[in-house]
Amino acid sequence: MRILQLTKKFPYPAKDGESIAILAMAKGYVMGDHEVDLMAMNTRKHHVDTTKLDGISEYYMNYWHTDVSTEVVVQDAFYNLFSSDSYNIERFNIDTYREELVRILNSNTYDIIQLETVYLTPYIDVIKAHSKALIILRSHNIEHEIWYNLSRTEPNLIRKWYYKLCYRRLKNYEINNVLSYDIILAITDRDRLKYQSINSKLSVSTAQVGIDLSKYNKVSASQTCDYIGYIGSLDWRPNIEGLNWFFKNVWPDVSREFPNVVFHLAGRNADPEFIKTLPAGVEFFGEVDDAVEFIATLDGVIVPLMSGSGIRIKILESMAMSKTVFSTSKGFEGIEIKDMENAILFNDAEEMLAKFKDWYQNAEIRQKISENSHRLITERFDIASINRNIISELKNISYL
Repeated sequence: MRILQLTKKFPYPAKDGESIAILAMAKGYVMGDHEVDLMAMNTRKHHVDTTKLDGISEYYMNYWHTDVSTEVVVQDAFYNLFSSDSYNIERFNIDTYREELVRILNSNTYDIIQLETVYLTPYIDVIKAHSKALIILRSHNIEHEIWYNLSRTEPNLIRKWYYKLCYRRLKNYEINNVLSYDIILAITDRDRLKYQSINSKLSVSTAQVGIDLSKYNKVSASQTCDYIGYIGSLDWRPNIEGLNWFFKNVWPDVSREFPNVVFHLAGRNADPEFIKTLPAGVEFFGEVDDAVEFIATLDGVIVPLMSGSGIRIKILESMAMSKTVFSTSKGFEGIEIKDMENAILFNDAEEMLAKFKDWYQNAEIRQKISENSHRLITERFDIASINRNIISELKNISYL
């Protein structure tokens, strides 16, 4: 098969969970002896120097990109209020990208065109006009759920109202377009069931993210527990929401009871105001060159996620490296951990603090979780086995 991936950011080199998931799918297709091409938006916000892409041939036979701006423009957002369209979607509907896609489709023949997230849906008309390929939506999240959860927790009344508006319009868009795709590949079983509840006629399967275990060195359980931390995109609202909750409700007790513990925070595009509010004991590293190297320096990884959907790639990476991950039910969605066996689950500050104490003070608990976390990823998230199943499923559905 020949496959074209359409993306709303240039995914290589991978610096966030979405990019890792995109590349994992590409690598899986390549491992199955299929050819994969890439057509990416290269945004100002996540700009990549495309003259320095050593190693991209591991994933793509050909790649193209269009430089675009997808940032929120206040004037455009204001005028959008007087329409019924989703501004979240409108920002990714770009003429130059459309024109380049037409050129590519007129010059190449594909069996599958894979849209990486719902934000590429506006280009389906171009695809159908210039290609006979199967159209797959690779759903990384149920996008409108993110905005619903943000609206529930936002204290500012104006932002709360706007988040609700974004939620309603994005929900309508997602629901109204589900039958535009030939196949939907959901990233978790939970998201698959959500799509099926929207329309029982959908061809939808679960396609988990595969981890290339060769890229993650298994490490022994830490003898000390003084370095905990987090790495993730600091321009994604659910991440900031969760970190603010943690620093307000948990970190003061942790730092008071365990004064040797420091919190290492890394991520790109952090708001300067957010950095100014970081409490004592938190060391900010900004965007790091190598996320795996950063995770390797940590004894425990904290993911205090309260909203969002999909699967957290950084949790998979951390567990592949035998790290103890502390997260919420939302954070562990799609991973099916066993609490205090291969990871640590918390859903409020009191629970988080109590379990942190047990972990910090008990070397046997740390050793057990370290070994079991790595084992879980090895058994359930190995990229080779996952992508063999995906290809088999696609063939069954599409008769390719």
